[in-house]
Amino acid sequence: MASLEKLDLPINVAIKQAALADLKGQEAATTKLEISHEIFPQGHVFNLVDSRLTVRQNAALVFLDHSPGANWGHPCTYRFFDPATGGHLWDEPALFPPNLAGDLKMESFHAPLFESPTAPHLIFPTIPHFPIPFPLPHVVAEQRYAILWTSQISNRRHVEDLEFFWRTLVHVYNFDPANIFVLCFNGTLGATDVSGPIGNWAGNNTPYQMKVNSSATVANLQAVLNTLAGKLKTGDLLLVHTNNHGAPSGLCVDSSSVVTPAQFGTMIAGLPHYHTLIVTMEQCFSGAFQDPTLQKSTAANTVFASAVPATSESAGAAHFDPWALCLIEALNGATPAGGALPTPPPASTGGKVSIKGACDWAKAHDPAAMDNPQYGDKPAGCGGNISLAGVLVFV
Repeated sequence: MASLEKLDLPINVAIKQAALADLKGQEAATTKLEISHEIFPQGHVFNLVDSRLTVRQNAALVFLDHSPGANWGHPCTYRFFDPATGGHLWDEPALFPPNLAGDLKMESFHAPLFESPTAPHLIFPTIPHFPIPFPLPHVVAEQRYAILWTSQISNRRHVEDLEFFWRTLVHVYNFDPANIFVLCFNGTLGATDVSGPIGNWAGNNTPYQMKVNSSATVANLQAVLNTLAGKLKTGDLLLVHTNNHGAPSGLCVDSSSVVTPAQFGTMIAGLPHYHTLIVTMEQCFSGAFQDPTLQKSTAANTVFASAVPATSESAGAAHFDPWALCLIEALNGATPAGGALPTPPPASTGGKVSIKGACDWAKAHDPAAMDNPQYGDKPAGCGGNISLAGVLVFV
């Protein structure tokens, strides 16, 4: 972003005081306030994924996050002030912040106490965790593939979720790492809220193990699906997991574009006939992808699960996203640190939890009130007979 004129310190202080004074009642306990130190000129455009916000006149900005524990998008307010007098000018409602891509520094000057609802899961002592070897006699699957996606505007917690899923696939279900396609951030282990290397994984403070294949772009997602179109056979399984931000119009790619539900449906419709497709989506408004996934899938069995329906935002946390964490814990059989779960997920035939069983467990144990997990499968009931090990055959 081009260099902008700086806001004078006395005006900065006056604006902060005015913004705090405007908080009414319970709003003070639930709203986070941030201020930019720059003056935005008339005509400046904020790219907000599927919309644009244009500054009407030279103005200073205070950003109000009305749900700081949630993923984007969710309701927020751009409150503009006169950079000469500090007087309030106008408000603009929005669903995304001005620093979504990490290219604008904002100073937080008021924040409600925020404690991750997932924190207890991170402090269990590490215990031995022995994966069951695969394939098992009653499980059939030729090859198993996975696509793990964040976005170019993802936060650290989204990358943490992907690492947990990657470890679960490789160490519990014996996925071949070469069959896992990780599309993360800008092609590195990075995030918009991390400066420099991302460091050790929050799950157990060990180095990240997953290898990033490429940046999270539409072109790269389509390239992976094109590759899989030449690989998938009739007995194969494909898992697609998306974990980042979402807009009412679709899955966020960057601060100005999305993958729409219809576009995703067209993408998976280009795959050949194969056995099983599992799609799990954590982002806000992710339930909008359920119908296109079930309708356009070329797999004999399709399972879809999301953190929320098409009309609401999903919860976030300091580390990990609550619904995604619970889902992966159910599939993993343990917390990220290797600790015991509050209750064991229901075991299906062969001792492995089915996708339906994992989704049910995640819904029951998700601590975030704003999440509202959704589930669907086709043909109806098939998710109860499918695990990440393959298809459960009852003999």
